Amino acid sequence: RRDVVHVHLRSAVQDLQHTSQRAFTDTTDCLHSLRQRQASLLDKVTKLTSTCGQNMRDMERAMGKMKEALEKAKDLALSRVVSSDQLRLLSFVIAPKWRHVAYCLKPEPMERRVVKDVIFQYPNNVQEQAMEMLQMWKDRHGLKASVHVMCEVLINVGCKAEAEEVFGQDTVKKIHSHMSDSDSGSENPDRLLYELAEEVGIDWQELALDVDMRQHEINIIESDARTPKQQAWKMLCQWRSKIGIDFNIDEVRS
Repeated sequence: RRDVVHVHLRSAVQDLQHTSQRAFTDTTDCLHSLRQRQASLLDKVTKLTSTCGQNMRDMERAMGKMKEALEKAKDLALSRVVSSDQLRLLSFVIAPKWRHVAYCLKPEPMERRVVKDVIFQYPNNVQEQAMEMLQMWKDRHGLKASVHVMCEVLINVGCKAEAEEVFGQDTVKKIHSHMSDSDSGSENPDRLLYELAEEVGIDWQELALDVDMRQHEINIIESDARTPKQQAWKMLCQWRSKIGIDFNIDEVRS
């Protein structure tokens, strides 16, 4: 009986050894498989990270090009000729100040005789007077009658709000910023002239006589412009046109 027990024990031990061996082998195979999967996943993650990084760089480059294209589109919009609809709206918002704008137009101000002809043609309608003046400016200067030029004129004569109403705040803000950048080394002469007109005010006729302006010229300015500030502005613009490059606003102010 003892021998039989030993036989059974030996058989059980052998079975247990075989089972342990299989378990060890299965565990080793499983760990090896897991390591292979881990290496594969790590490789995929590395490739995915590299691809994502490349995609992000491509996206950043695309965004940069898009931003550059947008800025070019905005600049193109600024150089675009003022449309008929914009002229019509502008004629309404600047109607009370249209003569003031006319004498400050770029590339060149409107002549006094032309302003008088416009008033004679539409004697009781300042909006139509403004529209006629704007249309003449556009017809005269063609491609130079741009949004950018008109906004600069309106900003210089204190009509920034009117410019924003017609051309939009973003457009006017961009142009104003360009003007500020260009004026960083020197002050804008048109703006200085406008400020000087405010300082001169009701004394503009005295200044006009001091600079040898004739009385009939003073009378014409007085009839063309309504307020002392507008009269002073027109007188200064007319004086500057006569003097040309020798005009020095610092000397005028002193």
